[in-house]
Formats: sequence, C-alpha cells, structure tokens
Amino acid sequence: MPVKRVLLLGTTGVDKETATSALLKHLIDENMHLPEENKVKAPRIVDFEHEYIVGKLRIPMRRFLDKQEDDQRLNWNEAWDLFVADLNSDFADQDVILSLHGVVARWLYGFRSPINRHKLCEHFRPTTIIHLIDDVYYS
Repeated sequence: MPVKRVLLLGTTGVDKETATSALLKHLIDENMHLPEENKVKAPRIVDFEHEYIVGKLRIPMRRFLDKQEDDQRLNWNEAWDLFVADLNSDFADQDVILSLHGVVARWLYGFRSPINRHKLCEHFRPTTIIHLIDDVYYS
C-alpha cells in the first residue's frame, strides 16, 4: 500500500496542534474498527516549524517570523533540506502528516509565505491537503 502524505496548512494564529491531534485521534479510532489485516501504523506527525526551524536550526519561532523575507526563506529552505533527509530515511515507509504555516502574518510586514512550493510538491508529494482557515485581523 503506498504511503500517504497529508499536508496540513494554517496561518499564524491558527491552532494547528489541536487540529492535528484531533485528526490523529480520528484516524486511530477508525483504525480500531478495521479487521486486523487492514490495520495501519499510526502516521508520523511532523510540526515542521517546531521540529526543524526551532528544534534543529535552533531559531526561536518569533525570531524566525520577524526575519526579513530573504532570511526567512533561506532558513525555511535549510530546515526543509533537513526534513527531506528524514523523510527519505526515517519516514520513507510511513504515512506522514506535515503541519506547517502556509502563510505568516506579522505587524512588521503583513502577509507572506516562506514556503518553497516547488520543493514541497517535488519532495513531499502530498496525497491530501488540509488548509485550516481562520479570521486574521488586527483591532
């Protein structure tokens, strides 16, 4: 059975962690009702910014979000390369739910996306895309 690659996108301020946990719980509950031969291993959840930008590159999230766009994209690409290495080795035969910010919103510059969508599509090849939408406004 081919692996599934779920891309879960959210903007700054959307609670991706709660959404990811609810999705995982749903998948586990559904799996419990399957015959033994059809059961699948729980997917690997990857919080991209937390695990790779904050964790592996050691850049605090607020600092990453406030960086100039060129620096932000450079850091995103560095983190992505680390993720792809893990994806091709540690997660190669495992379903993966990848959670990341599709768009970031900051007072300093408004809205933008650090994602390199060409790399994302080429390396991750999502089978499902979930985009969490929330009102983003400033009072």
